[in-house]
Amino acid sequence: MKKFRIIALAFLAISFASCSSDDDTAADTSASILGIWFGQDVDYSGTTTTTVDGLPPVEADFVGESIEENFSLDFLESGEYISEGDYTLELTTTVLGESQTQTQTLEFLQDGTWSREGDVLIATAEGRTQEYDIEELTETTLIISTSLTEELGDPDTGVSIITMLDIRAVFSR
Repeated sequence: MKKFRIIALAFLAISFASCSSDDDTAADTSASILGIWFGQDVDYSGTTTTTVDGLPPVEADFVGESIEENFSLDFLESGEYISEGDYTLELTTTVLGESQTQTQTLEFLQDGTWSREGDVLIATAEGRTQEYDIEELTETTLIISTSLTEELGDPDTGVSIITMLDIRAVFSR
């Protein structure tokens, strides 16, 4: 459940993961981002490293994929965005060679503000700002991605949890 909380926090800031391409041709990013975009796919992967003083760190690798999308983002001229809907996530986590898959329906995002600098989308929600690479932006397709590192811990107990997350989201209109 903690992993879902971390992932939900990542989405709170519209965190979306990077993906490399073997194609040397740059994707089109010239269209306007204004308007309503409907979520088509969300994919991400990452690693959570848990360290407890005196013990070796334990790594958990995870891969998540949306299996049902019912969300949208509306980018307004005022510099605000409105988020509506949710998605069903299938998350497979592997720890010490054992894999476990869970599904959960999560709210997509909180409303916030946005700006664009070239091929970078800058979004702020609930006081958190995150930059996202615009991989593709045409009249009908928006693909954005980012990487996020979330650090949690309690120095009094010697517990440290570091999650590195790559997220990529595909939208259409």
